[in-house]
Amino acid sequence: MNGYIARKGHRWYAVVYEGVDPETGKERRRWVPAGTDRAEAEALAAQLGAREEERRSGRRSQMTVAGFLLRYWLPAKQLQLAPVTFAGYQRMVRLHVIPHIGDVVLRKLQPDQLEQLYNLLLEEGRSDHRGGLSPKTVLEIHVILRAAFGDAVRKHLLRDNPASAANAPKHRRNTNRAHRVWTAAQLRCFLQQTSGLRHHPTFWLASHTGMRRSEILGLRWGQVDFDAGRLSVCRSVVSIGYEVHESPGKTRSSRRTVDLDPNTIEMLVRWQHHQQNETGGHDQEGPVFTKPDGTVMHPHSLSQAFERAVAKTTLPRISLHDLRHTHASLLLKAGVPLKVVSERLGHSSPAFTMATYQHILPGMQAEAVNLPGFLGGSDLWEDGAMTRRQQGKYPNEVRRRTVRLVLEHRDEYASEWAAITSIAAKSGMTAETLRKWVRQAEVDEGRRPGVTSEESVRVRELQRENRELRRANEILKAASAFFAAELDRPQQR
Repeated sequence: MNGYIARKGHRWYAVVYEGVDPETGKERRRWVPAGTDRAEAEALAAQLGAREEERRSGRRSQMTVAGFLLRYWLPAKQLQLAPVTFAGYQRMVRLHVIPHIGDVVLRKLQPDQLEQLYNLLLEEGRSDHRGGLSPKTVLEIHVILRAAFGDAVRKHLLRDNPASAANAPKHRRNTNRAHRVWTAAQLRCFLQQTSGLRHHPTFWLASHTGMRRSEILGLRWGQVDFDAGRLSVCRSVVSIGYEVHESPGKTRSSRRTVDLDPNTIEMLVRWQHHQQNETGGHDQEGPVFTKPDGTVMHPHSLSQAFERAVAKTTLPRISLHDLRHTHASLLLKAGVPLKVVSERLGHSSPAFTMATYQHILPGMQAEAVNLPGFLGGSDLWEDGAMTRRQQGKYPNEVRRRTVRLVLEHRDEYASEWAAITSIAAKSGMTAETLRKWVRQAEVDEGRRPGVTSEESVRVRELQRENRELRRANEILKAASAFFAAELDRPQQR
């Protein structure tokens, strides 16, 4: 019902519902004075409502997919999305949607037309005509269209959402693909050969901190604490349509603090003096890395400079972003805990870090199994120890011995979880079960008069967390020193 009446004082008004404003998302209503007679006001409201319904029906019958997306939906989304996200939406719509279904009348669009579009994009969707788009990209297009047509349903331009009924391709992460990374020797060789280049400090910082390109260019001198030996990552510089824009960061977890090793601090001090001589002054809130004239460096120019620098060497070809993967790989191989690496990279969770660098972890697990503390005489299944058949006969003894192995030798592993997984695999049980046994043993050892089980558990958890934090800090310092020493060591011929 598009028309109804309302009374204010002694007068009646015909109120006409005109739909939702596509730019603000708010409902629009037009109030028309209808005099003091209720019957006349109801007749006027019915007449205006019918006229509005006819007008909206005509608009729905003529509006195309291109008209809705370009004139209504995208302008409204520009107010809600970050500039980088909006630019991606706009590029997807203009390149892959409008050329194929832009002329289709919006209310006549069917799910099978969208499925045909997805299949076409998978086969020959690239703008350079060199094949089709990846399933991940087509799935992103499907998500955009589903959101757009959902807004059309809410604004009464469509009755049903055709994208909700269309089958979209599924994106499956390629777990066999490994990132291209350099070894410590290769990274040291590259940094030595590029030491005379103006972009050398950016290459150094990317390889020693794992920062993204946008985070390096968004770094300002006020965010660098030379006394504490750390820097804060809280903004980034991105390219949208080749125009440079500043954003608060990729994600919430990307805003973080990164510790610096002494060599990196020394490099930043030298670069600060060079920048002062180059620009004739120093701005505490100015960008750390700029062009010679002091203006912001374009992200694409930095990537191109790195590609040119790599091309002049005999090293394997990697991208600038692969320096971030190189940094993470070297830390993990040096035994730095996964959680520390995840926080250093600004990942949302250690689980994402594990999924990204899982090709490195199997080798680390093999090294953990071969530690002398585990295979040097404490194996539960050696001669004289219990056989697997005796596990069912003496479950308490199995539990006691396996827990004792973890408690006695967990300091010899990269983490307590590495010790639990290795010993559990050797003992023929699940890691989760062994971890429960270890936690219960810690609770039992921590009990004393006047302390409840819950308090004892909390005390043991706090002690364990403090122990792990101390160990993580020690490992990180040792890894940073090792990392710096490896890079400073002259390359062997």
